[in-house]
Amino acid sequence: MPIEDNVGKSEYTARKQFEFDSIIRKHIAITQSVMKVWDKKGWQYVPEYLYIDATAGPGVYQYNGHIITGSPLIFVKAIRDFKLKYRASCFEVKQDNYETLLQNINGDIHRNVDVYHGNYEKLLPVVHRFPRSKQFGLLYIDPNSGIPDVQTIKYVIDKYPLLEILIRYSATNLKRAFYDGRLSEVIDELIALGKPNWLVGGPTRKDRHQWSFLLGTKADVFTENKFESINLHPKDSDAARRYFDRLDLTSDAYAAKLQPELPLMHDFGRSAYQSYDEYLKHPIYQEQLRRIKDRANGTCEVCHAKPVTEVHHYKYPEWGTFELDDKYLVAVCHDCHCKLEGKDK
Repeated sequence: MPIEDNVGKSEYTARKQFEFDSIIRKHIAITQSVMKVWDKKGWQYVPEYLYIDATAGPGVYQYNGHIITGSPLIFVKAIRDFKLKYRASCFEVKQDNYETLLQNINGDIHRNVDVYHGNYEKLLPVVHRFPRSKQFGLLYIDPNSGIPDVQTIKYVIDKYPLLEILIRYSATNLKRAFYDGRLSEVIDELIALGKPNWLVGGPTRKDRHQWSFLLGTKADVFTENKFESINLHPKDSDAARRYFDRLDLTSDAYAAKLQPELPLMHDFGRSAYQSYDEYLKHPIYQEQLRRIKDRANGTCEVCHAKPVTEVHHYKYPEWGTFELDDKYLVAVCHDCHCKLEGKDK
């Protein structure tokens, strides 16, 4: 993704901001409902929503002649639509972006939004040094590298245990930074910081950096199918596992998984089949296909609308065997099969 004025921009930027708007509105709506429940129970909490934007940018910028609204102003518009009291802290490291953001955070907005110039890893612990255990809200980190600062996340979780954590990440860059570490393992590290529930967003198709969102929370209310309509799924769900299946692999490894390599010559004779085509035509596999299609009862198990035309593997058996649980196969229509494999129709 090209970096201009320390702001990452690409053809996917507008989509990212659209997705962020959907996520922040959903989060505000749920938080508002939780606040009402706490009111009824007489529980004490800070009666305002706290938004921390660690990588705020200029607020408004252009890409290919289009004006794109940045995350700080998207948040302000959303929170005002819900008529909820709020405070916001925005951090921006580049001087020009900081000055532009100050100009965009004007009028009566300025009373509720504080803008800071500098690196969020250094400034955030200074600005938010007093703990608030009953503070609702959200920390948003959208680093150009796609790799968030874990220590900052830990600091915020310790100071504000009720705040959710929203991360815009690049699975490709995470794999590079963690020496081919798997995204699912990175999430395990984040869980250890104190947010046991993570929602995973699927990447934009054909985006080689595999950008998407992670939302971390302690509260079960945020993981009870609240975000599935906007493509965020609990990390243990079938949908999230399908994302991991793609995001945890390099493009070469993923291609190899879709089309397994032929066995080495010395494997011939030990295998029940000697080619991928033989595997697909083998009576044992054909019987498994029949079970999968019977399970679907003729309807695609992904979209639940179109008729079944083929079967997709989430996982393949060890070469030469048929030892594969039925749960790793899904009966699908052609369109859904293409989407699962990242192919054009």
